[in-house]
Amino acid sequence: MKRLFISLIILSFFSSIVNAKIYKETFESDTSYKKFEVLVGNWYRLKNNNNYVFVVDGKRWGNKIAGDIRPKIAKLFGEKYYAYMDNIKKYYYFPLAIYDIAPDSFKYEISVKIKPISGKVDQAGGIVFGMKDPGNYFVLRSNHLENNCVLFGYNNGKRYTIKWVQFKKRNTVANKKWHNLKVVINKNIMTGYFNNIKLMKIDFSKGIKGKRRKNRIKFYLSNGKVGLWAKADSKTYFDDFILKTY
Repeated sequence: MKRLFISLIILSFFSSIVNAKIYKETFESDTSYKKFEVLVGNWYRLKNNNNYVFVVDGKRWGNKIAGDIRPKIAKLFGEKYYAYMDNIKKYYYFPLAIYDIAPDSFKYEISVKIKPISGKVDQAGGIVFGMKDPGNYFVLRSNHLENNCVLFGYNNGKRYTIKWVQFKKRNTVANKKWHNLKVVINKNIMTGYFNNIKLMKIDFSKGIKGKRRKNRIKFYLSNGKVGLWAKADSKTYFDDFILKTY
């Protein structure tokens, strides 16, 4: 009986691998680059050494929206989210590039290589997931200047801290070096990794509190869009974006 149980577990594991859908963007072609819908910020494709990367350059972050954002909002989230246009200035601070493929279940993982290049205010880059609309989503991000990784939840455009991991070793999030960030979603469980080290495992089944100054609200995992994120004047390189759905 015990052997049968183990065999069923192994069979289930390999079955999920076989049935996994894998989407990988290396940015070696225009086609790969154009799979991301730029909502906010200055994003472009750049040749770095012998390969191409996706770049966000926040040098002029205070006045950069990607053209007329309304058709992009309608395409990604529906016309009812046009209301966000009334308060669009509050999103200037967080550049966003949204992938055109969204997970169709609560079992998926996203990974990306990130290289912080420059920025006086910030040198950050992150993975967006569970985006219901431009003001409601999650992001796991790393930051060179702060030497940490943080999971944030956005509620109606306001950012709340869910989990903060401060690295003790100096320069863990080294400047001008590649790092790997990964988010794994398994139903109500979110697990976050930095350079293949598990940083956090969070159970959202009963809601998890996010903090913003003196305010506290509960967040629940939501299905939604995924993509890439930055902050303020960060200039950050991204490469090898991978989405796996099960």
